[in-house]
Amino acid sequence: SLVSVSIPNTVENIGMYAFYACSSLKRMELPNGVETIENSAFSVCTSLANVTMGNTVTTIGKSAFYGCPIASITLSEALESIGNEAFSNCDKLESIEIPNQVTSIGEKTFYRCYSLDSVMLSENLEEMGVQAFHECTSLTGVSIPASLQEIPNYAFAQCSKLESIGLQEG
Repeated sequence: SLVSVSIPNTVENIGMYAFYACSSLKRMELPNGVETIENSAFSVCTSLANVTMGNTVTTIGKSAFYGCPIASITLSEALESIGNEAFSNCDKLESIEIPNQVTSIGEKTFYRCYSLDSVMLSENLEEMGVQAFHECTSLTGVSIPASLQEIPNYAFAQCSKLESIGLQEG
């Protein structure tokens, strides 16, 4: 039963489905050197609660952490894009800060993150996929950066505690 993994700093890429459904995996350390987390790399790791990410990750692929019980994660400052459903159904995730290098987040990126109550979007965010925060039922407020070109369909649908959306001028 795989419980913890420490990736050496010589690894640049975590491949598709690399740790898919490793149900005993609780901790993952991604050191500086890792640049890409590919599609579904940690998807459905139903015990993965602690992820430490180095500052070299530029891309998080589709469904990379789908369905993981991560409570918090600090994203890499080098991060540029977050794929569709990357954190969907991470129902223990309480807060997320999207680094300022990120210009795009995919469809359903934080869909059904029921515990998500704090979101800090990138100041340079230009694109947000449909249903990006759909059913984030604990989310109370969010500030939309001036760089965002469109608030897509269902972006904040069924966010039943959402009280305020701040729109930055630009």
